[in-house]
Amino acid sequence: MRNRLIFIMPAILIIAAVTVMLIQREPPDPEGFEKPTHTAPPFSAQVNITSPRNGTIIYAENLIISGTISDSPQAFMVQIVTPDNVEIARTTVDAQPSSWSIEIPTPRTDEPLEAEIRLIPTNGDSGVYDRVSVLLDDQANRPEGIYGSVTLPRVGMEMGGDTILVEGRVSGVESVTVQLMGDSTTNIISSVIVDVGNPYLLNDVPWQAEIPTHGYMGSGVVMVFFTSPTDDTDPLVETIPIVITQAAG
Repeated sequence: MRNRLIFIMPAILIIAAVTVMLIQREPPDPEGFEKPTHTAPPFSAQVNITSPRNGTIIYAENLIISGTISDSPQAFMVQIVTPDNVEIARTTVDAQPSSWSIEIPTPRTDEPLEAEIRLIPTNGDSGVYDRVSVLLDDQANRPEGIYGSVTLPRVGMEMGGDTILVEGRVSGVESVTVQLMGDSTTNIISSVIVDVGNPYLLNDVPWQAEIPTHGYMGSGVVMVFFTSPTDDTDPLVETIPIVITQAAG
């Protein structure tokens, strides 16, 4: 009997110690993510900015900044600075893996101001995880109505490959329609609707699209509709004649 007690007592002590450890452990995150530890790197997740795009002119009174985050929950700061590295706005974001978005008043100055939106650590470490350059301008300086332009391709340009890159700028709409035409206006080779990411319809935003050629070669036309080609009886459109050469592969 005495020998049994000798073996039972250590077992009881071990069970008690494990029980105390379990009680003292922090409960799991309700979303199922592991909580960061003090030994974890200050920025273990990948975070980037998807909107606004680099080169956007911000006219709207509020600025929506959004992006994606992967791997693990992360807190980071969104900082807006001038070309002289003067901070004009800062806010903290606590994000779970997936997409994130914040909305802040657009910083204003007396004159149009080039600014850089940065994602930085919250712990004071140096480093920038992503950045975009924008121009902050007053809505009073914005041209009226819907307007847009195509910067690529240029008239008469020879282009080849499985797709054709089309780039431009637009303001006043949420999307543009890009069509690649063959040797007639009824021969639509491909058509793509591009979401330009302009929630207030006021900002002047850059956009781009890759249009499949489907093996077509010869004279062609890129048509960019800044208003709907089906809903608008007189759509705002830009037409760029090009030459499509041998497709890649």
